[in-house]
Amino acid sequence: MARPGIEAAAGELGVLLRTRDHAAVPVILDRLDALAAGVVRSEADRTVALGILHGKIDSATDKGESPRLTERDLPRVSSVSTRRTGHWRT
Repeated sequence: MARPGIEAAAGELGVLLRTRDHAAVPVILDRLDALAAGVVRSEADRTVALGILHGKIDSATDKGESPRLTERDLPRVSSVSTRRTGHWRT
């Protein structure tokens, strides 16, 4: 199933090639590359979601363990106030 953005870009590319307006072709090709990357990402997301839903996680996505997140991994936030003192702390 083609997507509207892909069809539009492909149509524009066809016009540019028929009229021999080659200067604008790289811009259209870049748009097509970006659209293709989006399709690849959405397909990868779909594959992972289906694996989770059906209990069949691909071994490529389930190889390693994630490290435990600790306080040291988080950025410090300077705009946090304590309720008891009302002072700002960092």
